[in-house]
Amino acid sequence: NVTSSYRLVAFVVLEWILIGAKIVLMSVIDDVPEDVELQEQRQEFLVTKIIVDEADEEIDLEDDEFIEIDEPKVYQSDPCLREDDGGGDEDDGAEKKEPDAEE
Repeated sequence: NVTSSYRLVAFVVLEWILIGAKIVLMSVIDDVPEDVELQEQRQEFLVTKIIVDEADEEIDLEDDEFIEIDEPKVYQSDPCLREDDGGGDEDDGAEKKEPDAEE
């Protein structure tokens, strides 16, 4: 049979194992979700800019820090590049009918 002192020791050991597991889980799992922390940081930023009227940070860009953008390639098949034939109207290949004067 199990003596009462053995049962008491087993209970105390199990209790401390559970307390240890609780402490480990508390340190591993955050109390505040990540999206809530992000929202608090945004709110704090807005408060400093709007209410406290803190100036924006000045960024000093040097010439070599600018990004150069290459012009996009434009091909002759682009419909926006069709040149006028001098008549002012573009000819898209369809026959145009003159309106009949019915007076």
